[in-house]
Amino acid sequence: MTSVFTTLHPLIQDFLKHQKITKATEPQIKAIPPILKEENTLLIAPTGLGKTEAAILPIFHNFLKKKTTHETIPENGISILYITPLRALNRDMLKRTIKWGNELNIKVAVRHGDTPTAERAKQSRSPPDMLITTPETLQILFTGKRLRQHLKTIRWVVIDEIHELASDERGAQLAVGLERLYEITRTANHDFQRIGLSATVGDPQEVAAFLGGADNGKPRKVIIVEVDVTKHIKLTVELPTTQKADETVATELRMELISAALLRQCKKYIDNHISTLLFINTRDGAEILTSRFHQWQKDYPIEVHHGS
Repeated sequence: MTSVFTTLHPLIQDFLKHQKITKATEPQIKAIPPILKEENTLLIAPTGLGKTEAAILPIFHNFLKKKTTHETIPENGISILYITPLRALNRDMLKRTIKWGNELNIKVAVRHGDTPTAERAKQSRSPPDMLITTPETLQILFTGKRLRQHLKTIRWVVIDEIHELASDERGAQLAVGLERLYEITRTANHDFQRIGLSATVGDPQEVAAFLGGADNGKPRKVIIVEVDVTKHIKLTVELPTTQKADETVATELRMELISAALLRQCKKYIDNHISTLLFINTRDGAEILTSRFHQWQKDYPIEVHHGS
């Protein structure tokens, strides 16, 4: 298990091992340390590299640590607020987070416009440790007498897809909501950590300023963790030399000798890989090449797809 995971709570390490997750992604390696230190953090990385886990794992660690030492974690109140656009509530992320919570004995619940009345009442009476909600529903939480009291105990706020919110009216509304939340938590003599998750953005400093907001006119400090999204590829140009065996294939398939050599080279790459995409300049070229493969090797597993 990589070193960044060994810094986490033993229960989290055991769960990672059980899930056979042993190698951290680059965003996790870079973002977990500052989040563990409870620094406001903006994580910018491409989709599919575990940004959610990079935020949730260290938060769960700090939650479990504080709960074990009976430090600032109340018996009845929300500790973690995860704000995400509505469409993201259908993602696999939601299922994973709830599963993690169940395994670690951290109560996770979801609150949005379609949440049944009975579930809302349950959350008011017995709030979860972590509440997943939308920017719009966050505003409604301030109006409920019981829920407003439960918001006093929030210590961590995660804003997912923050790049979608930073530049429109929803983002302005969210910024006001975060400051309202700050005023509520301040009555309990504490602030909350802010973590933003984002895809590539043009101006990370601007998004970080949006995430941090300002306290008495002074911008809050936000650590920016940006993972390089440049795709590195290896490109080689080859022109295979003809061999004696190519003469037989060229005669059999009625093609030029160099074409037979190229056909052989293509087959070599296809046979040495599980799946191969072979791009041809023209549609006719793709049809001809495929037919030659089938003439040369009966039932050869290659087909033509015409796309853009």
